[in-house]
Amino acid sequence: MKKILLISLALTGLCANAQSFEHRYGTSESESVTDAAFTQSGGDDGYFMVGTSANNGAGNPGRELVVARTDIDGRLTCTFCFENHIKMWATAAASSGDHYTLNNAKFAERRSSNPIFFGRFEVVTEIQVGSNHWLSYTELDQTGTIAYGPIDLILPGYALQLGAVTASTDLASIYITGNTTNGSKKIFIIKYNVNTKTITWSNLYDVTSTIAPPFPAVASSPEDYALDIIEDGTNNRVIVVGRVEEVINGTLGSPYTNKFGLLLTANAASGASIRADVYGVRNTSGNTENNFNSIKASAKSPAGFIISGHSDKAGSVDFWAVRLSSGFAVDWNNVIDYNYAAAPAPINDDERGRDIVERNNSSVYEYYQVGNVVAGNWTGAIQQDIAVYKLDDTGVPMGTDPQFTYGGVYGDGASVIDLAGPSNNDGFVVFGEHQFSSTASDNDFYAVHAYFTGHTKCTEYIANSASYSTGHGIFKANAGLSYSSLTFYQSGLYGETYTISDNEDCYGASTNMDANNDLVIQNPSKEDTKYENIKVGPNPTLQGSITTTLFIEADKPEQVTVSVYDMLGKQIYSNAFDVKKGKNNLDIDLSSYHLKHGMYSIKINGTSTNQSRMLLVE
Repeated sequence: MKKILLISLALTGLCANAQSFEHRYGTSESESVTDAAFTQSGGDDGYFMVGTSANNGAGNPGRELVVARTDIDGRLTCTFCFENHIKMWATAAASSGDHYTLNNAKFAERRSSNPIFFGRFEVVTEIQVGSNHWLSYTELDQTGTIAYGPIDLILPGYALQLGAVTASTDLASIYITGNTTNGSKKIFIIKYNVNTKTITWSNLYDVTSTIAPPFPAVASSPEDYALDIIEDGTNNRVIVVGRVEEVINGTLGSPYTNKFGLLLTANAASGASIRADVYGVRNTSGNTENNFNSIKASAKSPAGFIISGHSDKAGSVDFWAVRLSSGFAVDWNNVIDYNYAAAPAPINDDERGRDIVERNNSSVYEYYQVGNVVAGNWTGAIQQDIAVYKLDDTGVPMGTDPQFTYGGVYGDGASVIDLAGPSNNDGFVVFGEHQFSSTASDNDFYAVHAYFTGHTKCTEYIANSASYSTGHGIFKANAGLSYSSLTFYQSGLYGETYTISDNEDCYGASTNMDANNDLVIQNPSKEDTKYENIKVGPNPTLQGSITTTLFIEADKPEQVTVSVYDMLGKQIYSNAFDVKKGKNNLDIDLSSYHLKHGMYSIKINGTSTNQSRMLLVE
């Protein structure tokens, strides 16, 4: 679930210097991460997290928005680092005990060459008052201060459940998705212009023909849930994943609930529905559990998408990883079963994949899928642990011990995984919540940085082997899908911000290098930093421009490969250059590629360097 709206023109060079860490962020109240990503707001590498607090003391029952921005090592030491709670009220006269309950929070990051808007975070929350649910939108500046809003996004007659937020590739909008919760559940998508603070379009979608007549009989109409969204700018479409639930009258005359993974696409410009595909299997004599939880672009050729979810195809609920082509053909589709090597398998064997990230390791692709397991190898009890699987480019568990477990004696959960830093060599970071006492509600924000072997310098790590089997394929391609327009209205809210604290449980520096770039270097040598002075010009460049030039000052001659990618990770250009000692001007001819308006990544790879720069096409 990457949520980055990029307009940045001058990013820092890549430097493999992030260290393993384990941090908790919060107060004596209970906080849980619901969204997170690597950020470069303010020009400093680090991480941004959003979530909610679960309780706020006597006389103050409403949940609050929690936001945290750290440096690359998870610490609050950078210029623009912060940890804040934000309360929201309906009126300025409301008391602190009357603020709203916030159930969920998602965000997209806005980076701009304009100092006024540099490093802003577009945050959307779900508000609950009794049985009423609606959305709010707040723009935070790079210091975590409210720059705009909060405002309500209300759909009269509907209760709304927030699913996800992502950025558009036109550099001006965010997409917000979720589902209605009253009546038959349907999916909504809002395209919101963050420049004008207006809604471009908003629609309601209904998957209408999941059930194939005449059997089985329908006990209730299908219900649709949205859990993640991305924009595919190349094909002018937005893609939502989630699930469809149908209740059927089975062969024994009893109602059974069948849950299917859902992939829904709509036109990015208008919101018009394109198609819906349903993955899983129907069981006429029992329940089924199949769910898509997150989707990301995959740069592996041919470009496509990777999906994280869970499925009970193997009997119990297990991690489910799927890779699709851009046309939604299944590349690979696997169910991964947790290995209870250090604890007896629980009666309720429940493992759910929440998110997945792709790593390009010198053109060899790896995937890291994160989720939660009940009674894992840390707790060995009814609490849950965090699990990460390392998968190869066919979705198969990779290496001898590709299963990593993180946690403690109490329950822990994960919601997001991202690469640690701007390069592909600094490991990954898992974000979620950590239970810090025997009280179930005592949770803090939780971030763990590990290397690609799963290792950390921290103690809460166990590696084991893992098994897999082929997952369910598509159940119904191009299922019936209808849509209708919606009319939201906006109204003002009131917000108040106060700070929270960091609890650094572990910080471990590493000075040795493992195979396959699995560990990072604490103090990079001159060999690894000899390309510090890389500039791109002209930047921004205009559509139709013939060339863009990389200005490089090198310490010694070598050959480098320069590649250009769009923001979905699709490679557009690649060429090898011989770099001489001293100053070099590398001309990148993009005239035949007809680049659209947007942001592109230029990657420079050589024997001793792996860096990138961003290019804006206007």
